[in-house]
Amino acid sequence: LAEAEIDFLDATQAAFTLDETEAKEVFEAARKHSGLLTLEEKSEKMKALMPQFVQCMALIAAADGEVHHEERLGVRAVLRNIPDMAVLTPQELDQAIDAALDAVQGKDGATELAAIAKVISAPPDRYWTTVYVMIIALADGKTDWREVKFLELMKATFGLTDLQMDIAMDTAKQFPAVDLGGNA
Repeated sequence: LAEAEIDFLDATQAAFTLDETEAKEVFEAARKHSGLLTLEEKSEKMKALMPQFVQCMALIAAADGEVHHEERLGVRAVLRNIPDMAVLTPQELDQAIDAALDAVQGKDGATELAAIAKVISAPPDRYWTTVYVMIIALADGKTDWREVKFLELMKATFGLTDLQMDIAMDTAKQFPAVDLGGNA
């Protein structure tokens, strides 16, 4: 490749916060003129990861010892407004949220997050899971040290950088379907 093309690819990699493995995968797929995942494969992947997304959001909602109504509404809004998540009926979605919230009560966040990280292993999925969690952290309008501590744990467990966490928070703050309250 020409030096200008390499510079462009490096800048693109940095802008999308892709690690070397991801960047190589995207480059090879583009070079072969093939898609990374078919729509069906992507849908199946989302169905498989859905319980972990919900569990992470439940963990942040319960991090301060209580689940606020706004957090429950936030989880529902996040899941209903992400096109890839439209795999459950509204009733199934509410049942999944309730089950996840009940399941995380009294659980150790670090242990639960470590188990989730084994399933959510791809960096882009980890990043978007973090965005979803941050939306819920902002939903009740309160800044709680236990939620901040959980986000720090998530950063370490998922192997995210400070820049990725900053971008994730900026993205979470823009989520239009959740009325983010207070000074959070």
